Amino acid sequence: MPVAATQTTDLPQFWIPVKDTKPIWAFCSQANHCQQGMVFAVNAPADPDPKSFNNFKALATGAAAAQPAVTTSTSIGPVATETPAVTDPNAAAGADPYGSGASDPNAAASSAAASSTVSANNAAATGATGSGTVHQVIVGGTGQLTFQPDHLTAAEGDVVQFVFKAKNHTATQSSFKSPCSPLAGGFDSGYMPSDDAGPNFPTYSYTVTNASAPIWVYCKQGNHCQSGMVFAINTNENSANTFAAYQANAKGASASASASATGSAASATVTANSAMSAVGGSKGVVVALTVVSMVFALAL
Repeated sequence: MPVAATQTTDLPQFWIPVKDTKPIWAFCSQANHCQQGMVFAVNAPADPDPKSFNNFKALATGAAAAQPAVTTSTSIGPVATETPAVTDPNAAAGADPYGSGASDPNAAASSAAASSTVSANNAAATGATGSGTVHQVIVGGTGQLTFQPDHLTAAEGDVVQFVFKAKNHTATQSSFKSPCSPLAGGFDSGYMPSDDAGPNFPTYSYTVTNASAPIWVYCKQGNHCQSGMVFAINTNENSANTFAAYQANAKGASASASASATGSAASATVTANSAMSAVGGSKGVVVALTVVSMVFALAL
């Protein structure tokens, strides 16, 4: 999630629910950042334990150069090339139609079920950030396969912030012609497990860079798209490509396409100047990390 250097509010965050006292090891997979010591750990043993944080960092700085990470921008516009529709490997037969997470291996109760979050106050209001307006869009909710609102008009520089509620949804860019397939080069929030309890909800933000081009979005969880769970920005309601026509195309789609699952590893990118904090709750401790393309592993 590349963030502009001038952005100072609504910075992306990445959260990890800490389930036990076992160490959690993390590194930045961008280029050679790890080899430069850009690593982090939760519950690492103290020195002189062989698995202390200092030893972990020493291993990182001595590692061979990592492959550059592929990052997805939240501020790209649509492109002409479309990816062909494929069957979603995460959409297992019989999965909860409201996206409990059974169809997404990254949504399990582990550190891989991490997600970007924002305060309840931010999730409940629409305001201005910099020169653009922030448009809040509620994704899902108990028994809801919807984006609310389902379409809107935004100016260039405006931010559309998707706020995820129950149970496990995505905001994935597609095209009018192929509503339930990811657009090549388009944005994708990834799976965002959540519930309606709050007060913190996962969020994903997209900055509008071309107000003259419609943006088409769908939820790639299971058959949510085919159930009409789609969204659009700046549609031309006086043309054939209206929001209603896009939703009708989605309901007639044969299969939901998906980005490939990553198993027990989860990655996200945020600005290097984001804050790191830990909060307590009835479900355990949650750690917010400030990294660029952070990848988590349970053991060395």
